[in-house]
Amino acid sequence: NGTPVKTINTEEALPSGVLTSGPVQILWDGMDDDLDRIATGIYLYQLRVEVDAADGTTQTSEVVEKLAIIR
Repeated sequence: NGTPVKTINTEEALPSGVLTSGPVQILWDGMDDDLDRIATGIYLYQLRVEVDAADGTTQTSEVVEKLAIIR
C-alpha cells in the first residue's frame, strides 16, 4: 500500500560507524517497525548510502529493488 515497513538506520547497519571496502551485510529479522512479522507479498526496498568525502562534500548512491516474501 506504499507505506514504509521498516527503516534500518546507520547505527543499526554500521554499529562501528565505518564503511569499509568490500561487501557489507545488513541483517534484518523480517519484522516491521511495530515488531510484527511482515505479510507475504512483493515489497520495494530502498538502499541509500551517503559518504562524507575528505574535501567536505557528500557522495550519495541510491538503489530501489524488489523483495518477495513467500510463506
